[in-house]
Amino acid sequence: MGDKSTSTETKPRIRVGHSKAKGGCTTCKARHVKCDETKPACLRCLNFWGRCEGYAAPKKRARPRQALSFIERSRPLLPRSSANPARDTLITTAPFKTADEHQGFQSFVTHTVPQLPGVFSSSLWSKIILQASNSEPFVRDTLSAIGALSSCGRKWAKNLPAGKKSTDGIQVTPQYRFALQQYGNAVNRMRKKLASYANRTDSSQETKDRNLRTALIACLLVICFEGLQGNYFQGLQHASSGHAILHEWLSEHQALEPNPPSSSSIAKPGLGSPQPHLIEDELIHVFSRLDLQIMSFVDARPPSLHSKLKSEGTSTIANMPNSFTSLTSARLYWELIQRRTSHFIGDAATRTSLRQDVDMNIDMGLGSGPVAVTPESEVRLSSHPALMTEYHSYASEISSWFTSFLPFYSTLQTGSRTWNAASTLKIQALSHQILLHSSILADEWSLDHFIPDFRTIVSLGNLISTDPLFSTPHLFSFDTGLVNPIRLVSKWCREPSIRRDSIALLRKVACREGVWDALTMASVSEWMMEVEEERMTWDEEGEWCIRKEDRVRTTNIVIDSLERTATVTCERLGRREDRSKDERETVIKW
Repeated sequence: MGDKSTSTETKPRIRVGHSKAKGGCTTCKARHVKCDETKPACLRCLNFWGRCEGYAAPKKRARPRQALSFIERSRPLLPRSSANPARDTLITTAPFKTADEHQGFQSFVTHTVPQLPGVFSSSLWSKIILQASNSEPFVRDTLSAIGALSSCGRKWAKNLPAGKKSTDGIQVTPQYRFALQQYGNAVNRMRKKLASYANRTDSSQETKDRNLRTALIACLLVICFEGLQGNYFQGLQHASSGHAILHEWLSEHQALEPNPPSSSSIAKPGLGSPQPHLIEDELIHVFSRLDLQIMSFVDARPPSLHSKLKSEGTSTIANMPNSFTSLTSARLYWELIQRRTSHFIGDAATRTSLRQDVDMNIDMGLGSGPVAVTPESEVRLSSHPALMTEYHSYASEISSWFTSFLPFYSTLQTGSRTWNAASTLKIQALSHQILLHSSILADEWSLDHFIPDFRTIVSLGNLISTDPLFSTPHLFSFDTGLVNPIRLVSKWCREPSIRRDSIALLRKVACREGVWDALTMASVSEWMMEVEEERMTWDEEGEWCIRKEDRVRTTNIVIDSLERTATVTCERLGRREDRSKDERETVIKW
């Protein structure tokens, strides 16, 4: 050993020579990372940075005139008639530079648009967004990217046991590469356009409002693409920013119009736009639903936001109709109540001394490190009298909504699309009612009182899942619907058969709704169920049960956005005999 060390010190160390890789892209070379050398653009760059500078090109050759003439002549070819009148509003002379752009746009119109609203009807994507693509090139480019990406589909994991289903990322096809490149180019154009708005100082208020509308549409397109690609946390960041901008605009304009016309229910605070000629009701609605997605998933926004928004639309709720006459009205009132209730829980969680017991650390893989969040499904509030008064007020709003909803619901034909949409509202309301009630319960054991409701939610969910929408391969809906309520049942319900039915239902629909991926949630829920059932025992009535101390909660999540994995850690509520924590960890891929 000594001689060898001496020899190393006296002789200069010679580095083994290697030939340098010459095929890497410009971006990877500049960042000094290994390139996967995919042509025409590196997938590593496109996945992680959203763009690739390409490769050092050899001596340029003259492009064949035949190819140029095809691109110059390329025009969108839409059918003369359509079953959906909203699509006929699209101007069909928008220029496409390549056949891929045209094909991606066509795929968006015919394949993606029908999926995005879920079982509900909406003119947002079929009319407002498509019309915007006529005047804004970056909108058209992004829609081409979204259409191409949605046509790729997901890879199914192999060698799984019977009854199980999981994904292994997106299929890497020429359309996928085009989608990433097109998206990168569109985002660059988007940034330049929005920057030009910010640099103008001579704009009228109406022009500023219309520019805000364009910015909100741009935000929706980014959220949609990132969601399709599985970048849920990046999408959440954009959703938070867009919601904050819109909330500021609403605060300013609703302050100017404290008494909206009573003849227009949609003008009531919390239900629509105070100036729909500038920013449509549909844009207000979609960002209100994104607000709900943020709160149900990962909400790192300041407590002051919850304190303010828990009172949104108080006068509107006070004048809620005794009976709804349309699905739209029932949905808008329900979503307002749901937002108010969720913001109440978020606000109360920051004021209760129990918060440290339910905080979860999550590293979203965005380079900003872990943040502590309080999942709304795990909040336990204190019994302070003022807090209980607020709780009963919000609980009463949910009960009032059911009173107005059920007569309308009873008139619908079972199995129709309207019934499926209304049933989706019903299971959302049932699960949210449980969420609110659980926030004042003493412990997890008390959730067992809701087994009849869990059974109803899963039963209705199975009926909803027969809607033709759920037979769409690789279904992606922008708004949440069925997945989150079923996910909550699989988390809260310890009755073995109902819990397994809920997990099976998640695998059956195999869809993505906003930030909620049914297959990912099925994998997480099944893993947590298996951990808890390791200590399943018999209760006094001879039924299977899981004791309070043997139940688990999620404590830490680390996201790897590049690899599309989540490392999930959970711990039992009770301690081991030596008082140490009983923690488990698994890796979930999507």
